[in-house]
Amino acid sequence: MKDDKKILLLNGSPRMNGNTRGVLKELEKALLAKGGVQVDFVDICRCRISGCVNCDSCRNNGGTCVQKDDTNTLMEKVVSSDGIVFGSPVYWMGVSGQLKLFIDKFYCKDAVMHGLKKSLGIISVGAAELSDKQYGTIEAQFREMAEYLEWHFAFGKSFSAWNKGDWAKDPANAEAVRELANLL
Repeated sequence: MKDDKKILLLNGSPRMNGNTRGVLKELEKALLAKGGVQVDFVDICRCRISGCVNCDSCRNNGGTCVQKDDTNTLMEKVVSSDGIVFGSPVYWMGVSGQLKLFIDKFYCKDAVMHGLKKSLGIISVGAAELSDKQYGTIEAQFREMAEYLEWHFAFGKSFSAWNKGDWAKDPANAEAVRELANLL
């Protein structure tokens, strides 16, 4: 019997009831309904993550960050997952600072993560219309990250939403999220 696929959903939004979290929760529901999947949902903003200080201790100790925060626990989740979906509100043409802080900590597991058979997805939620170039800028960053790590880039999906629950007002958005579950 094959083990369940492990999917890690990383919410980079500080709004615990915001649109980004809503989209990711819908994806979690779709993944679980599919069956054969274990989902781990992490609110990055509830984790304690220090900025990388480029001390290179992790390069000399097998990939363990020496800072006393949640980095190593989260990195083990990344390494043991088959697929990772990053979710973030759009902040100044990029992902939230909290999510970027965590992405920078990938440095500690760089050597370990290259070539692992993983899928990567990015969900970005912003107030601008979907034609705005900020969404493409964010997707391009994650495409490059997947290419660098030799991972499969599964999807980049953007939603335009401002007020709480705006993303769910269009039934086509929920259907689009359910389709993403099939890409991981």
